Amino acid sequence: MDAPDTLLIQKALAGDTAAFDELVKRHRDHMHRQLYSRCMDTEQIEDTVQETFVQAYRALGQFKGLSAFSTWLYRIAHNICLRKRQQARRTAALSLDEMTESGGVSAPREVPDPSESPEQTLLSRELRDAMDREVANLPDSWKKVFILRDVEDLSTAEVSEALGISEAAVKARLHRARARLKQQLRPYLTAE
Repeated sequence: MDAPDTLLIQKALAGDTAAFDELVKRHRDHMHRQLYSRCMDTEQIEDTVQETFVQAYRALGQFKGLSAFSTWLYRIAHNICLRKRQQARRTAALSLDEMTESGGVSAPREVPDPSESPEQTLLSRELRDAMDREVANLPDSWKKVFILRDVEDLSTAEVSEALGISEAAVKARLHRARARLKQQLRPYLTAE
């Protein structure tokens, strides 16, 4: 099928599953490459790609055509990646007590990192917590740009396309987000 994405989307909305299969075939490899560049392992990539297309199929009626279908898919994949990353952080943040209660295995309550002193570990944790808190407090439009550009390491052009804003707007919002974070995190970054 050489039909444009918009025609395939219309057919899929009308119940033509072969049309949606064609959309998957067209965009699957690109999605794999996008996610691979985000340093995911192969299993995570496959899970995320599948979840992206499942969510896209369920929300196909919400696709307005204001951006390319591939951009809309990327937004879905990006949101899935963010959710998985947050889940991974929460899992990693579980205390050993919580893990032993659920698993029934007796383990030491604390496993210190031999490469850092307790003071360094505390400062590192405080900085990480402060950074997470301050990023969460950024205005939503700044936060999206900051995460895509500085966390996900997308180019300015890719962020512009993903969010549907100009490159100048990406640069301005990124500058404001970085300036706010620098100011808010200054007490954690100044060496005594």
